[in-house]
Amino acid sequence: MTDASCHCRQYSGSGGLAATDLMRRLIQEKSIPGLIKNTGKKLLISYGVLLAAAMLIILEISPQGNAYGMNDSHIIYFLVSLFLCWSALPSETILTSFINDKIKLQNAELSHYELIISYLFSVIIWYVRIKIFKKRKILFEFIVVYAFLSVLMALYSMPHHFGVFLIFTVMFLWIAQKKEPLSVSELTAPFEKSDNLRKIMKYIVRLSTASAVIINLYWNIHCFSTDCKEMYDAGSRTAEWIKKNDLEDKKILAGWNIYTTRMLTYGSVNTNAFLDHNIFMNAYRDLSYCPHVVTTDEEYDEDIKRLKSMGSPDAILTSAVSIEDEVGALELTDKYVLCYLKKNERVFKDKAVTLYTAIFVRKDLADNVKKDVE
Repeated sequence: MTDASCHCRQYSGSGGLAATDLMRRLIQEKSIPGLIKNTGKKLLISYGVLLAAAMLIILEISPQGNAYGMNDSHIIYFLVSLFLCWSALPSETILTSFINDKIKLQNAELSHYELIISYLFSVIIWYVRIKIFKKRKILFEFIVVYAFLSVLMALYSMPHHFGVFLIFTVMFLWIAQKKEPLSVSELTAPFEKSDNLRKIMKYIVRLSTASAVIINLYWNIHCFSTDCKEMYDAGSRTAEWIKKNDLEDKKILAGWNIYTTRMLTYGSVNTNAFLDHNIFMNAYRDLSYCPHVVTTDEEYDEDIKRLKSMGSPDAILTSAVSIEDEVGALELTDKYVLCYLKKNERVFKDKAVTLYTAIFVRKDLADNVKKDVE
């Protein structure tokens, strides 16, 4: 419920449904007075409230131009992403696993082979949906609402957001089933003239459906088993180690994203979550969470200058097993010793991404902490 109330993708979907129904009614009535006259007042009021709420909330939570994911949304990136939303995302959601969860859709790099496979499967998926929804006269609603969603997805989406597409498809299939029970024969109707071809196509439809289910079950099993066997996130253990070694009130620097000094490294937010205050000297506005703010070159230089004026940090937390970037940027002359290192196994579909949480302590303080390096 919280997600549905606060998430722009959810509101774009519900607002899109309201808009498409009003558009269809307007086309049927051919005039606004006719629409008002033949549509119940309660329904019109409800649609109006929903659309107004959707617009207000989307405007309220829409990111500014300096938000990560928006700052590089050049029109070319947007158009390519929009194209992928219609041509590759259906396949990537249900059948294929080519896009890594570490990158945004806008930055996805697929080989020609991967693109062709994704396009092929996506065409099949679109064929199935069009046949089903067109027969039940809900294709217009599906296309318009998906257009709303795809615009937002094209602006910013990570692969773990692709599930919106699956939920959206299942929702419309459920609506289609309610209007008229689904059957394999409606997908094989174009091949009815040949009994042999019709039988082959029925097997293909059933096999394709079974394959999609099996693939998704495999992805789920792989994710669950990896989460059970490996450490998904070391945030709680990192916070505990910091407490035990009395580092909470020390000057701890967090590594930062290559794009901006205000997006701290993986591990910083997760560690802060298990402490009662922000412990990082370079947290943006002393926030304990990641604000996803991208700095300009001038702001970046100002942040570096400010950090230099604060003196050498007592410890540095980073997601890399090296602090060369931080030491170089701040021109630190002190020596640092790796005292803490934990592996985090982030899994998505059939792929696992290994991330690290590392803490380097200044050499003159390193003897006072208990090392925990895997």
